[in-house]
Amino acid sequence: MTKRKSFSTLLVSSLLGLSLASCAGVAEYKQQAAIPMTPTPEQTVKENGVVLNSQGIDYGKEYRAYSNPDMDRFQRFNRWATNINLSYLDKYILRPIAVFNNKVVSPDLQNALVNLDNYLDEPFSLITNVGTGQFKQAGINLGRLIVNGLFGLGMLDWGQELGMVSNGNNFDYFLAYYNVGTGSYIMIPAYGPTVTRKLVAYTLVQGEAKSLAYTAALNTAAGWYTFPLSIYSGIVARGQLINQEAMIFNSPDRYATFKSVWLQNYSFKQSLATATSVPQATEPAVDLDLLDQFN
Repeated sequence: MTKRKSFSTLLVSSLLGLSLASCAGVAEYKQQAAIPMTPTPEQTVKENGVVLNSQGIDYGKEYRAYSNPDMDRFQRFNRWATNINLSYLDKYILRPIAVFNNKVVSPDLQNALVNLDNYLDEPFSLITNVGTGQFKQAGINLGRLIVNGLFGLGMLDWGQELGMVSNGNNFDYFLAYYNVGTGSYIMIPAYGPTVTRKLVAYTLVQGEAKSLAYTAALNTAAGWYTFPLSIYSGIVARGQLINQEAMIFNSPDRYATFKSVWLQNYSFKQSLATATSVPQATEPAVDLDLLDQFN
C-alpha cells in the first residue's frame, strides 16, 4: 500500500489519538514533557523545552506547538476528543473489529480492497500533480490508472510492482505547494486528527468531488461503495497498528506523543507529495500510514 486517505486515514488515527485529560493545559504539559517515556532513556534537554527521549520524540517541537495559538488553539477540545476516541470508540469498537478482521479475512483480500480504495483516488493525484507542475509524477499516476485498471480492476497494484509509485499528492498538498497555511491541529471524535487546511481541501472538497465524479461516471450513487471502502481501509490500517501501538499507549502524555508523531508524519508526506523541503519532515519511527492511513 502506498498513500492513505480521507476518512480511513483520519478514522484510524483518531482512534489512536490518545490523551491523559480533556482539559490539561500548557503548564501541566510542560511538567509532563520532562518525564521519560521509558525508565532509563537517553535524553538531551535543550532550550525551549526540547527533550529527545529514547524513541527519538522531540517533546520540544510538541511544546512549541502548544505555545503556538495557530497550531493548537483547540487543545482542550482535542484532549477531550482523543479521550473519547481511545476510551470508548477504539477500545470497544474499532480495535475488536480490526482483530476480528485479521482473523477471518485473508491478507490478500484485505490488500485488494485497500488497493481499490487507493485506486479511486488516483485521478485526483494526477490532477494535483499537473497543478503543481510535477508532470513526471502525473505520468506515473496515468500509468497506474491504466495498468492497475486493466490488469487488476484496481485491486492489484501491478503499477507498484513495475516501479510506478504514487507520491500521494492531493488537494491539501496542492494548497500547501502554493503556500496556503496549514491552520490548526484538530482531533475529531470518531474521525481522527487533521489540520484545518486538510479538513477543508482534502476531506470536504476532494471527498465531495470524488463522490460526484464517480456518481456521474457510473450513473449510481458512489457513496454506496466509496464510503464502505474507506471505512474498511481504516479497519485494516488499525489492525496493522496493533504491534506498534505500545509506543503511544505507554506514553505518560499520550495525546502529546501521538500529536507530535502525527504532525511529523504529515510533514513527511507533504514533502514527498510536493517534492519540496518541509521543516522537520523526517520519517517518523512509528508507521502511523498506518498513520496516514491515518494522515
